[in-house]
Amino acid sequence: MEEKIESNGSLWKRECGLMRVSEAKRLSLDQAYKSPDFEPIQEITVYGTINHIDIDFSHKFAVTCDCEGTAAIYGFKDSRGKLELIAKHRFVPSTLHKCQWYPSDDGMISLTYSNKVILVDTASLRSIDSYDFGDKKIYGTDWNMNNPRLIAVGTSSSSIRFIDIRSGSNLQQITVESRIGSSNHNVSRVLWSPIDDECIFAGDSSGYIHVFDIRKPRKSLQTVVCEDTLCEPVVSLSFTCDSANLVSAHGLSNRLTQWTFRNKNLVNTNIHYAFPYVRPSKNKLAVSNIASSFLKCQLYLTETMVFKPIPQGVAGVKGEVCIYDLKNGERLRCLNPPVWNPENCLNVNCVTGFHHDYPIVVTGSKRFIRVWGLNPKDEKTVATNKLYDDDWSD
Repeated sequence: MEEKIESNGSLWKRECGLMRVSEAKRLSLDQAYKSPDFEPIQEITVYGTINHIDIDFSHKFAVTCDCEGTAAIYGFKDSRGKLELIAKHRFVPSTLHKCQWYPSDDGMISLTYSNKVILVDTASLRSIDSYDFGDKKIYGTDWNMNNPRLIAVGTSSSSIRFIDIRSGSNLQQITVESRIGSSNHNVSRVLWSPIDDECIFAGDSSGYIHVFDIRKPRKSLQTVVCEDTLCEPVVSLSFTCDSANLVSAHGLSNRLTQWTFRNKNLVNTNIHYAFPYVRPSKNKLAVSNIASSFLKCQLYLTETMVFKPIPQGVAGVKGEVCIYDLKNGERLRCLNPPVWNPENCLNVNCVTGFHHDYPIVVTGSKRFIRVWGLNPKDEKTVATNKLYDDDWSD
């Protein structure tokens, strides 16, 4: 009996010790996830300018697309996030604006061109289906995470179209009203709600954000605009990790606005995100074409931070990505490549990443894909690396 009690006591002590180790590991990783101290750990040279990067739900693969029309699939070689090219293919000799994984597995991707959307089998890199929109220009697409058969497409002529990948057809169309009576009005971005598969957000070329229930498409549930970004096209829409807030980016400067989303209503949180200004163009034709151009901006949001690409033409800022505190808008720092070259470093269009087992950020720019990890010299990072690398049996 004494041996049994002693054995149970040892087991209890061991379990308590493992619980403390597991908690220490979790707390250390939580601290690491809140750190903005990222440094480049890999640099991949590419031929063109990367327009978009998407990471699959398992965090094992990434797909990129560029201005030459090439889609490339990379695999993450290790837990630190280094990429290895698996395959690439050029389907159409035209600018490829966006690539996106099928929401629930890594067997299919969608590719968005200026007037068509192509579905591709990732195993064979062959086209499965193609949807042509004729003379309508595509400005944004989004796959419905909760209803993967639907893809929303934001187009010129103020319309949202819906692709049903099961039937292979374009479903009903939603017409988005221009609140300022613009004759050159487009739906610049679309985004499905992460919690309601029948709710969709549409940003337009005038800076307005419209909320629709696709079951009642004739009229928007709500239309909002921030006075500071009026007439600046919506170039990005992203939800926070808790799905409670929406962050929008506007215009040439990718100016940020955060909205609280509750009961299908958006309310401006009035958080001020300090941002670098883009040098205004002296070319009147270029200025007039801003609303009708495909402005590229892909944000990455974590539970505590916003990663925003620094666009071309920014005055007085050295860096590729600005990191902001999500809650108060404070600019924490800018990510800088090891060798600064304005020609290659001020053409950043996209940033994404994952904070799964280890914080990783991936950026795409002119001629480069960069992977960023925590600064290996930082004391907290050293402690995190040790906790992560040790063989815990919790």
